[in-house]
Amino acid sequence: MFLSSDSKILLWKRIAWAAIVVVALVFIGIFWLDIPLYKLMRHLDGLAWGVVERATDVKVWLVLSFAICAIFSGTVIFKKIFDKNDDKSNNKNASVSSQNKFVQILNGFAEKTGASAIIFTNDFKNKKWFEKIASASFAVFVSVAASGAIVWVLKGVIGRARPIIFDFWGRTGFAHWTFGNDYYDSMPSGHATANFAGLVILGMLFPKIKPWTWTLAIIIALSRVAHGAHFPSDILFGAFVGMLVADIVVYVTNKGIRHRA
Repeated sequence: MFLSSDSKILLWKRIAWAAIVVVALVFIGIFWLDIPLYKLMRHLDGLAWGVVERATDVKVWLVLSFAICAIFSGTVIFKKIFDKNDDKSNNKNASVSSQNKFVQILNGFAEKTGASAIIFTNDFKNKKWFEKIASASFAVFVSVAASGAIVWVLKGVIGRARPIIFDFWGRTGFAHWTFGNDYYDSMPSGHATANFAGLVILGMLFPKIKPWTWTLAIIIALSRVAHGAHFPSDILFGAFVGMLVADIVVYVTNKGIRHRA
């Protein structure tokens, strides 16, 4: 969404315009639309959304992506170190003329250990199947972890009241700088952020499933409103943060090692 077709350029103008639109919609939601939309969507609540809530939690994303990455990364590194038939000449193709010393050292280590197949998403189509899984799970872990940290800060700074406050006392509001208060950490939605951060990356790396990953991310985000956990503007803000972080992670990992044509 915020990357060029080859994932090598961040489209800053598009990011800026998207941020302006999102902020505008969030304010419209806070002052006018959140309450009526929330009341309407609450009629769609059901037991299934509670299951979805637990299955798509940030911790679940982190544990699963880390475990999958660890398993398949071990396969990648094992084959790189012990496979005598591996063509070692490929390791000399990294172009580092325009990179600083730290990046040169990082790239050299990555090439020698096989970590380049895990960390970097460039040339993703030509990776072996287990390298793709390792690389994708690593990108998902980084994206969800980074977006989770950002959301934790935003929740505490913004301090928006949860819908439960409205349900019981009929009021909404903010209590800024209230870190750790479960009743005032509604914006942005952590579930919406984490699921967009993870599913958007999977859609970018595996284009064939992109329509499904986006559909799933949207359904999960909307379920947070139906289940009474968030207002619509909360999930909109979270979805934007998740998408942006996902694109930045793909951009950074795609620029790690450049191979000569």
